[in-house]
Formats: sequence, structure tokens, C-alpha cells
Amino acid sequence: MTLSDLSSIATAISAFAILVSLIFVNIQVRQAEKYQRASIQQGRAARTGEIAMRVIDPGFADVHSRCMRGDANITDAELRQFFGYCRASFLGAEDSFFQHEEELLDEKAYASFIASIKVLLVLPGMRAMWRMTRDWYEPEFAGFMDSLASEAAKHPPIDQLAQWKKAVTTKGC
Repeated sequence: MTLSDLSSIATAISAFAILVSLIFVNIQVRQAEKYQRASIQQGRAARTGEIAMRVIDPGFADVHSRCMRGDANITDAELRQFFGYCRASFLGAEDSFFQHEEELLDEKAYASFIASIKVLLVLPGMRAMWRMTRDWYEPEFAGFMDSLASEAAKHPPIDQLAQWKKAVTTKGC
């Protein structure tokens, strides 16, 4: 075997090693992307859960209900409580909107986000708070929310208590 033959073998081994390395890097990049998406989804779930848990606080539950219905007879302190809830909800919505734009939030999660925000915007108090604070958000997101709020305003508010009563008295799934 000549030096030229050994050089050819070494080149072939080198090329094979580079190919194996590229395959390994590709696998790692895919796993990192899956982990990143899982982390984003976990963060969204934690944020949404935290906002939902605030609503069941005895000191806020009645305020939340009255404000969502659009009750104008609330105190300054109650308005601040509701404002904090809405601000957290809108910031979470903005985050989901931008994550989707950056292709970090998949279509299923984005559809879930849109369905949730539409339900909230059907309620007059949520739409009122959006109108009060919309200028605080990035214009593209504000336009997106404006279109959802405009569409939601065409639907009657949801009576969750009536839905609950119907659901618990209905037989079957």
C-alpha cells in the first residue's frame, strides 16, 4: 500500500466522520427545538394557570364576575384588581402572538390561544379594559386584538352559571 492509497483511505474516513458528525448535530438541533417548544408551552400553561387561580381568590372572584359583566358600579380598588388581571391576560396574549409570529408556538397551541381570548373578549368588561389599555401594546398586536374584540362584540356574553346548570343536569358525556 502506497502513501497515496493511505491518503485516499484517510480522506474517505474523514469524510465519513464529518457525515456522522453532521447527522449527530442535526439530531441534537431537533431535540433542542422540541425542548424549546415544550418549555414555551409549559411557560404558557403556568402563566395561564396563575391567571386562572387569581380569579378563584375569594377577595377577587366577585369583583372579577362583576367587572367581566361590565358592571359600572365598582370601586377604584376593584378596578385596580380587575386591571391587574386584564393586564396579565393581555401580556400573556401578546407573548403568545409574538411567539407564533416567530414560529415558536405551533398552530395547535395558537388556535387554543385564539379560542381562549375570543371567549374572554365576548365579555363587555374585558373589551372595555382592552379599549382602555390597547395603546400600551405593539401596534400589530393591538390590531390583531381589535379585530378579535370587534368580532366578539357581535356575540352575546356567555352565562357560565347557566351553562354549568345545563351541563350538570344533562345525561351522557
